[in-house]
Amino acid sequence: MIIEISNHKLDVDLDKTKEFYTTAPLVSESCSCNGCHNFEKAVDALPTEVIDFFSQLGIDMKKMCEVYASHENADGTLSYGGFTHICGKIIEGDSAWVEASPNSSYWESEKAIHITNNFQVTFKEECYLLEDNFPRPSFQLELQADIPWVLPEEHDYYKCMSTEKKQCITNNVYCFESAKIAKVFLLPKEGVLIDCGLPWEVRGIHKEMKNIRYNPKNLKHILITHSDFDHVGGLTKLLFDSPNATVWVGKDDVQYLVSEKKRPSLKGWILDLFKPNLPADYRVLEDWKHSKIEAINTPGHSEGHHAFKYDSCLFIGDIYKNINGKLKSAKKNEDREVLAKTREFIKTIGCNLIIPSHGDIIDKEILP
Repeated sequence: MIIEISNHKLDVDLDKTKEFYTTAPLVSESCSCNGCHNFEKAVDALPTEVIDFFSQLGIDMKKMCEVYASHENADGTLSYGGFTHICGKIIEGDSAWVEASPNSSYWESEKAIHITNNFQVTFKEECYLLEDNFPRPSFQLELQADIPWVLPEEHDYYKCMSTEKKQCITNNVYCFESAKIAKVFLLPKEGVLIDCGLPWEVRGIHKEMKNIRYNPKNLKHILITHSDFDHVGGLTKLLFDSPNATVWVGKDDVQYLVSEKKRPSLKGWILDLFKPNLPADYRVLEDWKHSKIEAINTPGHSEGHHAFKYDSCLFIGDIYKNINGKLKSAKKNEDREVLAKTREFIKTIGCNLIIPSHGDIIDKEILP
């Protein structure tokens, strides 16, 4: 059956696709996290046009192959990504995933199919996690969408920065609003960027640099707290406009960026799938020497995790998340015992502001 959607022409075997989803497991049966459970329940609350879109392709949305929530939006919805499979072939049409380099790509919203203002999809030929019993040939549907929280219990996903939040933490530290999940910090006087955000956030980061009259070509160094995708995903795109910047990463986190070892759970799969290019001339943070910025090895969340001390601020990456005044851990840590020792250690570091990558600035007095 030929189906034409936007700039795509698809040859879909509707009967085989429907037959697969008839017996496929529900999202909540494949994963017990509340994010997946919420997605399944929220399907019933989605606009009719979204349900109809998936139905015409033979897909049961409650049985998607993979879904994941990243953060809470300002309107209370959760930002979701995910993918599932369709029996058939793509005859015509370009994916919203744009190749930035041979080893990395990013989602270009303008190329996606917008079912509603907050629900985008695209198609691609390459299939990930394709089920053994899925009929061939096959292609993949991917989504990025804002989904309401419908479960009775509260979720623990962190809220993205409000556009009203002050961007200048101090006169020497700027926090980019465009980096919605893991914060990205600019130290303009030093020509230093801490972390890189996600690939699709880089355009906004560059726009903010322009707004404060900072030329990205003036960046001298990019410091990576650790190798999770929300912290390194934008690296390749950032280096396009900052070709003279040296990238610094903890030596024990290099292994994740060159595929020698995988980060735990879904974050490892995402990093392997969309891995940014680590330039050949990267440096390890253990060799960092700077008169004003101190790089401090703070393992636990990952082996090579680093914090940075500058201008009375301590940037602690994912040692803690401060969600509405409550200190929380990341869901997956490399070594909880080591992390506990790191948390005791940072209490001894002299600073006025403790700044996590997720959530609000931490008052040192509330450290447990």
